Amino acid sequence: MKPLLLLTHRPEAMEAEREWVDIARFAGISTDDIDQRRLDLEPLGDVDLDDYSGVLIGGGPFNVSDMDKPDVQLRVEADLLRATTLCIEDDFPYFGLCYGMGVLAQAVGGVVDREFGEPPSAPVISLTDEGRDDPLLARTPARFRAFTGHKEAVSMLPETATVLATSELSPHQLIRVGRNVYAAQFHPELDAESLVARLSAYRHKGYFPAEDFENQAKWAMSVDVGTTSNELIAHFVRRYARD
Repeated sequence: MKPLLLLTHRPEAMEAEREWVDIARFAGISTDDIDQRRLDLEPLGDVDLDDYSGVLIGGGPFNVSDMDKPDVQLRVEADLLRATTLCIEDDFPYFGLCYGMGVLAQAVGGVVDREFGEPPSAPVISLTDEGRDDPLLARTPARFRAFTGHKEAVSMLPETATVLATSELSPHQLIRVGRNVYAAQFHPELDAESLVARLSAYRHKGYFPAEDFENQAKWAMSVDVGTTSNELIAHFVRRYARD
């Protein structure tokens, strides 16, 4: 298959690598099938979408709604917005993960703010009628749990975007633009072990009180989330992999 293009901007090298490895693991493919670009280290440059089966946008400590952005964040956002716009224009297979949701919403004129942020948690994700009819979600139950944790979220979307899933605290958990451009607010790339590693890496980033890390880690290892959210990555690859 042609590789996936994974655009990563996490400055923590171990977490950037873990994200790459976990996505490959849940996709059921080799890391050799994923071309990871560390945008925190260098600009994206030119991208020929014909070289890839699909594009994935990973998460990270940046927020679209941040008021004071360092130069590296401004550069990363510009690169991600350019890549996202290319995918929208070509209706090219795209899957945004957490921060990728904010980038996609920004690209189509949505609003990303702090109204619907969620602490580290495992809410019930409910498919909308449109979600139940979506081909990517054909094997996905109407309700499932997923790990989430984000300071910002999409509060408004234009009519050009379709809401595929919601949760009690966040009305836009999974969206689609066109036929092939998707984004999730939750984290399909995380299982309990990976979440604990990420909580450790970001314990001082304001997602939860740093002194509460041990309790957060115990909770993550004890909650029964299942594998439905992780399987979405495999569904994406099966649907869009091409030679």
